[in-house]
Amino acid sequence: MKKSLFAGFVLLAALFLAACSEPHAKPPVSSGTGAVPRETAIDTGTDTTGVLPFSADTTGPAATQPVDSSRPPEDTTGRPTESDPPVTAEPPGPETDPRPADTTAPPEETTAPPEETTSPAETTEPVPDSPFFFCSYGNGTCSVTGLKEKMLTRPVIPDTSPEGDTVVSIEASAFAEQSLIRSVTIPETVTQIGEFAFLRCTGLESVIGTEGVVTLDTGAFMSCSALPAIALPQATQLGSFVFSGCTALSSVTLSDELTVLPQGAFGDCKALTGLSLPASLTQIGNAAFQSSGLTSVTIPAGVKTIETYAFRLCEALQTVTFEGAPETVGEFSFESCTALAAVELPEGTLSLGRLAFLFCSSLQSVSLPDSLVQIGDGCFSYCAALETVRLPAAMTAIPDQMFASCTALRAIALPDTLTQIGKFAFSSSGLESVSLPAHCAAIGESAFSSCLSLQSVSAGAASALIGDSAFSGCTALTSARFTGGAGAVGAYAFSGCTALTDPVLGPDLLSIGDAAFSGCSALTAFFLPKGLTIPSYYTLPFTGCSESLLLCSDKDEETPDWRAAFGTVQYGVSYGDFCAMTGQALPAEPEPEPLSGGDPPQEG
Repeated sequence: MKKSLFAGFVLLAALFLAACSEPHAKPPVSSGTGAVPRETAIDTGTDTTGVLPFSADTTGPAATQPVDSSRPPEDTTGRPTESDPPVTAEPPGPETDPRPADTTAPPEETTAPPEETTSPAETTEPVPDSPFFFCSYGNGTCSVTGLKEKMLTRPVIPDTSPEGDTVVSIEASAFAEQSLIRSVTIPETVTQIGEFAFLRCTGLESVIGTEGVVTLDTGAFMSCSALPAIALPQATQLGSFVFSGCTALSSVTLSDELTVLPQGAFGDCKALTGLSLPASLTQIGNAAFQSSGLTSVTIPAGVKTIETYAFRLCEALQTVTFEGAPETVGEFSFESCTALAAVELPEGTLSLGRLAFLFCSSLQSVSLPDSLVQIGDGCFSYCAALETVRLPAAMTAIPDQMFASCTALRAIALPDTLTQIGKFAFSSSGLESVSLPAHCAAIGESAFSSCLSLQSVSAGAASALIGDSAFSGCTALTSARFTGGAGAVGAYAFSGCTALTDPVLGPDLLSIGDAAFSGCSALTAFFLPKGLTIPSYYTLPFTGCSESLLLCSDKDEETPDWRAAFGTVQYGVSYGDFCAMTGQALPAEPEPEPLSGGDPPQEG
């Protein structure tokens, strides 16, 4: 009995010393196997050294104690015998709990969250989310570069980015081809809209907040086919094609300081029937209104240049009013304005470009100022309704094709200063008669060809040059009188003039071209001057004419080349005799000047 009590006492003492040996030790960290670390395990076996290894720490209060070897062996199982009274030990406190700590705690419990370790002074507010992308310029400003949420239909652009930068521009192609967008609100801080920023936003119906925009780059709203209106009171710089293809655009407010309307600015704006152009405007760019729906336009006095294609294919355009005189009206500038009825260019206009009014099929009257010094080819060709033309008083040349196919043009007054008529100048026109000025010595190729109503032509210039096919196909032409004398007649010059009977070309004709009078079936007589040159490759000029055609020449005798060229000719006939034979009038001769000093000489 005593031995049992003693053994129990020793066991309790050993447990107490083990608990007190490391009062502040941390729980051992689990190695993942759940086993108690070796250095903290209690060995209750017999120690041959006489020292119990309760703890690896020999410096603490639980120093090793000597054991009396004379004592009987202890029960190392720690279980009391049947004869021992039960021993009750108080449960150890939290600081003395000998049980190993739970070493399988999850990692998140041992790792503190970042915000718990950050001092209050370093804490920042989270950046609020935005449906837009931004690009900072590094100077406190930024641009909007795109839309995160592609399903937005009515985006409202903020005036500052989430980082606090002021939004001053919309980047190139930022909203391009976002067909779901119905409206967009732009803050007043935005001054620039980049290239193609809203390209092909086909559902865009409203743009709010453009009052502060100064610059719109190329194609900014190009092909926004549902956009009906826009106000740009401060926009002084517009890029090319900025509203091109906005087919629903009907109302536009422009800045009073705008100076240049750029290339293609309002091209294909079919609903744009009118637009007030600012007085500050100096230039209307290439194709600025091409294929638009304009019905009338007033060109401000400050405009100096109307560029190529500016109003081309404006098929509803009826009137053009010039408040001032543009110096240049460019090529094709009003081509195919099929409703335009009248054109009156103001005094001060210097240049009218090539084909400027081509295919203006309703154009009835044209007035050109005396200041006009340069007129391009074909500027009124195919104006089928043109009836009245006023030409500059000092005009020296009719350009090529200027009035070609003007089928309603019955007559025209040519200025006295005119010296030449260009190729196809009046081809297929409706002219009924032509009186060429005294100094007009050159008639270009096909100048009056296929003028089916032309009945007579007269000219007083000496040694006039009649170009190839100049009057070919003029089936109503009966009289051609060049009283000053023609110097040369080109190939096919009067070919097909089936009504021509007695052309008067004078005695000074030097050359006559291939088939010049071929098919002139009504021709009765023709005079061949002796100085006429016949080229070696010559073909008959009178092929297809009547067999009764009378050919006369003041040449003394026949030569082989003349026989080959003309066939039967009556030689030794003077021009005067020829005129008497045929009833043609001789050219008027100047009256002799009176003799000076004394009476005129007496006859006989």
